[in-house]
Amino acid sequence: LTLTEQGVQSLESYKEENPQGSAKLYAHRCDVTSDGDIAKVGEFCRDILKENDAVLYAIVNNAGITAAGDFVFFGADNTNRLGIYHQIMNVNFFGSLRLTQTLLPLMLETSSTLTEYPRIINMSSVCGIVSSASNSPYNASKFALEAWSDSLRMELEPFHIKVIKIQPGQCNTQIQRDWAITYLDNFAKAPPSIQARYGGDKFVASVTEALNAMGNGSASPPEIVVKTLVQTLSLSHYALKASYLVGKDAQVFWRACQILPTAISDTVKQKLRFKYPVSSD
Repeated sequence: LTLTEQGVQSLESYKEENPQGSAKLYAHRCDVTSDGDIAKVGEFCRDILKENDAVLYAIVNNAGITAAGDFVFFGADNTNRLGIYHQIMNVNFFGSLRLTQTLLPLMLETSSTLTEYPRIINMSSVCGIVSSASNSPYNASKFALEAWSDSLRMELEPFHIKVIKIQPGQCNTQIQRDWAITYLDNFAKAPPSIQARYGGDKFVASVTEALNAMGNGSASPPEIVVKTLVQTLSLSHYALKASYLVGKDAQVFWRACQILPTAISDTVKQKLRFKYPVSSD
């Protein structure tokens, strides 16, 4: 599934260029926030399964967007207000619910008859186990996804269906770059009184300098997430874990922040924040 027609065409082109390795590749456009699109996906998948005398082995919920900003950026004077929270929750959380709710009946039809348990794989994040500042819309969506996944895992175990969470750290992907872009965009939309409290133009200059310095040098390559995803699809259900932290920062820094006392964890994470207020002197 892909969000755009351009994505569908790209997958179709790949299929034409690699006919042997992708003979059973099917591409379909889907906006996970659209009930109509989701319903069409259900029909599309049922037809494919019937045509190939196949079963539904895995559902991978991977749709995600982000937008950065401190909560006070979205104050009563901001025309967007809570809109960004609704948008991110709709894609990152409710989108996964919609797709799973539609496809799960197909999986349940055969799950108890298979030697290998089918599986639902939810793309979470370290932001779903440890919150960081300036990221509350994304954090909230991933915490919700984590909680739902944990409940679903226990509910579906009697039906021989596994639910797995993948929790990447910082990766060199478009969603990581979007975070930096949207932080400054949302600051620019913040009420003037809030911008002044942060230091106005001097704060923008400071953040821009910090973002340029950070770049993506310390981010993991996205291939490590793909490798983990392939593993969760191919491993025996006996060997599957409930969750997978992906990337060195996830396995070391964010795991440590999860178990450290709150006061220490908050102090460490504050060191990574942009400095404000910036003096006007």
